[in-house]
Amino acid sequence: DVLKIRNVFNSAFEGSPGFSPIQDDELEAIADRLLTIADPRLIKLVFKNDEIVGFLFAYPNISEGLQKANGRLFPFGWIH
Repeated sequence: DVLKIRNVFNSAFEGSPGFSPIQDDELEAIADRLLTIADPRLIKLVFKNDEIVGFLFAYPNISEGLQKANGRLFPFGWIH
């Protein structure tokens, strides 16, 4: 599904000024980082005739915790 999502993303932005399609090596790095912190309940895929035609990756707002930690996640800021 990650490759299909990449194809949807690349198709959606092709022709946009300054856009450069995501390559396979970039995809692996991006997917690893994003999926590590992702909440599966906040990932939505949109299908049409069994093909992915859209997607949504939402992440919780962590700004309040970052403010309490003075912008530092380590060594103990992540507790907030």
